[in-house]
Amino acid sequence: MPRNVNTVRNMSFKSFSRHKGDLLEELEKVREDLMTTYAKLLAVRKLVSDPKARKSMLVAAAFVRTAFLMPDVMGRVYLSGCLSDLKRASNKLKKLAKRKGLVESMRSRLEGAAEKLANAGEELPNLVLTILDVERELSAIIYSLTE
Repeated sequence: MPRNVNTVRNMSFKSFSRHKGDLLEELEKVREDLMTTYAKLLAVRKLVSDPKARKSMLVAAAFVRTAFLMPDVMGRVYLSGCLSDLKRASNKLKKLAKRKGLVESMRSRLEGAAEKLANAGEELPNLVLTILDVERELSAIIYSLTE
C-alpha cells in the first residue's frame, strides 16, 4: 500500500481517467454540440431581428436597469459563445482526423468538415449554413460507420 499521498492521488486519477471513446460516440457528441450551437444561433437571430422580442428585452432591461439585457448585447454574447463552440468542434474534428487506423477518405472528410467550421466567418447566415452543412456531413459519416 502506498504511503505517499501523491502516489495515492496519482493512482486515483489513473483509475478514474477519461478513456478515449470510440469514433462513433465522439462524432455523435460533436454533432449534438453543433445542433446546440445551431439553436443558439436561432436565438441570436430572434433577438436581433424580431421586433417583439427586442421590445420585450428592452422593457426587461429598463425594468432591471442593466445594459446586459439589451438585445444587441445579449446577441453578441450568444454569438461569441457560438463562435467558441464552433472552434471547439473544429479542434475536436481535427483531433479525430489524426487518429491512427482511420481510412484516408474518412480522414479527409473529417478534415474538410473541420476546415469548414474554422473558416465559417462571423456573419449569422453563413454560420447557420455552415453548421447545417457540417451536420449533414457528420450524419453521412456516422451512417457510413454504422453500416
